[in-house]
Amino acid sequence: MGCGVWLPRKGRHCGGSALPGSNYCGNHQPSQSRVPCPIDPSHTVLEHKIAAHLRKCPAAKLERDAKNRPYFSPGVNAGSDCDCEEEGKDSVESGSRRAAIESLPKDKFEELVMKIEVAHSSCFRSERGTGVSLLQESFATPSACAKWLCSNVDRRHPMQEKHISQQASMLGNLEEIGLLRRRNDEGFGDTDRGRNEECFIEFGAGRGYLSHMLSDCYAADNIILVERRSYKFKADRTLRYAAGVSLSRLRVDIEDLKLDAVDALQGCKKVVAVGKHLCGAATGTLSVCGKFLQVSYPDMALRCCSQSSVVFGIGFATCCHHLCQWKAYVNKEFFQSMGLTKTDFEAVVWMTSWALSGNCDEKAELGMKCKELLDMGRLLWLQRTGMSTKMVKYISPQVSPENKFLMATKRSNELEVSSIV
Repeated sequence: MGCGVWLPRKGRHCGGSALPGSNYCGNHQPSQSRVPCPIDPSHTVLEHKIAAHLRKCPAAKLERDAKNRPYFSPGVNAGSDCDCEEEGKDSVESGSRRAAIESLPKDKFEELVMKIEVAHSSCFRSERGTGVSLLQESFATPSACAKWLCSNVDRRHPMQEKHISQQASMLGNLEEIGLLRRRNDEGFGDTDRGRNEECFIEFGAGRGYLSHMLSDCYAADNIILVERRSYKFKADRTLRYAAGVSLSRLRVDIEDLKLDAVDALQGCKKVVAVGKHLCGAATGTLSVCGKFLQVSYPDMALRCCSQSSVVFGIGFATCCHHLCQWKAYVNKEFFQSMGLTKTDFEAVVWMTSWALSGNCDEKAELGMKCKELLDMGRLLWLQRTGMSTKMVKYISPQVSPENKFLMATKRSNELEVSSIV
């Protein structure tokens, strides 16, 4: 008789045989406690067999292999509380942030809201009396991506139309500021030497479909995908057989990636880093005191790029601001200069979730301002590292409410920073 446990992810019962006198196999005995695997919490293990499991767990083997790579440097992009005067825990859970907000007296909450409003108005131009930020809308539909926008591509790839329009707009905006050129453009990507000296890195690549469109529509023949998880139906299967395309996939946490030590970047003189909804695709789990906490990676990716001498341009569509952590955030000084403390930062991070509540009210507007403050800090930090920057709304909020796109290039390629007073 088979095991009676139903496996929802597989849509079937467990294939193991039930033990004599039981309806369950040895792995699913109800009297035995199961806990998430310390390496990969997507599966569970008997609590008393954790040590034995870690010796044979595929995820543990992959992690050990990754640690032997030359580009693996533990915590190199993690940030530090020591960047500023205040110190505290590495990570704060959402429940703690919510409890802190709900416990604030009314006058203290109103004082915090006023500080956020003042900070936001000092960074963004607003229409008088409306509080609506005047970020430039740049909904690009580049002709280079026409066959994708018209669905004239291999439909075996599981891509929704809304993702195609978002990716096309991102690439179109990068083309407008000179970070992408088409294959028939003179002097770009038309020689082996040019291809070898240029590289595109996608952080939080997931299945890699942004890079697939990039390579298909523009002169991008040297591509590196950075992703800590394993996925089915990856674009790699197409990219690896594309003529002239060199593809590398690094299975590593962005927190631990030392970019200049990546073999595929040796000899490259121009590197462009991209990421679409980085936190959505690259949300990982950080084990802290036996608990699994979600952490946000955009700041780690920015720090990773800043530590490389060959990164020429950056284009990140941000999201999941509610996962930001003080330790990882790149521009703590920006918050302090606005009169906001670390405690205020945690409150701002929690309130970003209000922006996506589906309501068009003052609470949702405040949440959106909190999101924009976090992104503005990142933008100003990139300026401080010697880059020209720009932030736009790259897609309609009806397609995706997470529609802010941060772009940066080396100073030699000036951008109009239209979003900053």
